Amino acid sequence: MLQLGHLNQKTKRASAGGFPLLRLRSTLVAAAFASLVSSALLLTGCEQPREDWRSGESAYHVAYYEDCIPQSEEQRERTRISLLVLEKDAATSEMYRGAALGFMKSDTHLCHDEDIDRKAAKLLVESGFFPRWIKDPRMLSVAHRLAKHDDRIVGMLERIAFAPKPIENETSTDIRPRARSILASLGSAIASKWKDRAIREMGSDDALGTGAAQIAAASAEPDAVAAVAKLLEDELPPDPGTVLRLPENQRIIELAYALGAAREAATPYLPLLQRLLTMKVEVNTQTVGKVEVTPSEVCRAYSRIGREGKALAALPPCNSKYDWSILPS
Repeated sequence: MLQLGHLNQKTKRASAGGFPLLRLRSTLVAAAFASLVSSALLLTGCEQPREDWRSGESAYHVAYYEDCIPQSEEQRERTRISLLVLEKDAATSEMYRGAALGFMKSDTHLCHDEDIDRKAAKLLVESGFFPRWIKDPRMLSVAHRLAKHDDRIVGMLERIAFAPKPIENETSTDIRPRARSILASLGSAIASKWKDRAIREMGSDDALGTGAAQIAAASAEPDAVAAVAKLLEDELPPDPGTVLRLPENQRIIELAYALGAAREAATPYLPLLQRLLTMKVEVNTQTVGKVEVTPSEVCRAYSRIGREGKALAALPPCNSKYDWSILPS
């Protein structure tokens, strides 16, 4: 993780008057070094072992935030500084760029400055940063944020999503499923281009198949949405209260998000999501191990499916104390 504390202090000084570029560079180099050390620890096994099913967390990208929260002045200043570093060092220093992007990658529920994002997208493409560093999971998140500002980033994501062989990052996780989810989040026009292939490749056995289902459903075309709904229906047990075990339950949640990506076109299939909410899912926790909980993430899929879906999202269990709107990005 990039350490932000030093930059926070320097940001405050900058707003008071002057920000020496040398000091900025020193801070960002230190931050990048910390990120490299963290990656090294992961590669040498000092971190908690990776679980294969977690590659399916890409499904969360379909549920991209539509209502954003304004950034604080400090957050806006960080973004401006990030753009400054990209402009100064875009063609010369991968370390500076990596550090700047670490600061730039903020939570998806925050509002972003469209002009800054547009400039950043252009810099990252024309400097060759994309696709050179796209295997870094953080960079996929940045590409997700900036894709709407540059068709070349969309094209890069399309090539990754439908690559014939796995594209692995530093933790040996295939990034193609995540790229598919990101494409699904970019709207029906892009998804429709890939609908036929996505239907052929969709399935419930792995995240690559459910990622294809998300793209198919995001086209909002009736045949595709019906096919995805049938896939989900086939996976759901008939009995309410059934506990869905790992890793299969992650695939089921991803198919629920696929229906969410279809928006109003998925209205006829809301009862499937209601069935899913009568069940429990097994999840891993850091403190007590595996526990059984209501799959409240499904409420986000509800909230995207027209008026009826939004109404259901306001009812139990979606209106519980658990804040289902805050999920990993």
